Amino acid sequence: MCGHCGTAGMSIILMVDEEYGVKLRSDDIRGAHTIEDIYNKVKALKDLTAYKFKALLWLYGTLH
Repeated sequence: MCGHCGTAGMSIILMVDEEYGVKLRSDDIRGAHTIEDIYNKVKALKDLTAYKFKALLWLYGTLH
């Protein structure tokens, strides 16, 4: 899963997945220079997930 980001990176990936339902990759952790970088990545992925969910709900509603 996270062969290059170390124990701390693995811990962050697991915590974000468990708490926020967002799947970070080791590249996301390695590319982050600050905690804010990780926060922004999680927020962007979370917003994208919410957008996809809303789009599916809209599509479902228009088909039924």
